[in-house]
Amino acid sequence: MADVTDDRPATTAGEGDRLAREILRAVRGLRYGSVEITIHDGQVVQIERREKVRLERDRRGRAG
Repeated sequence: MADVTDDRPATTAGEGDRLAREILRAVRGLRYGSVEITIHDGQVVQIERREKVRLERDRRGRAG
């Protein structure tokens, strides 16, 4: 098995702070859904937020 350790820092301190803010912004207010972080060569290149809207159903099973 190949050694997957890498001594290079993934981000600088300032980049890490910005990355943390962007992730928190993507998660904030999300009730149902997901946040996907895409990494290429050890660097975060994309943060994707998917939000689902759940419709409430009445007792007869109708959305409303």
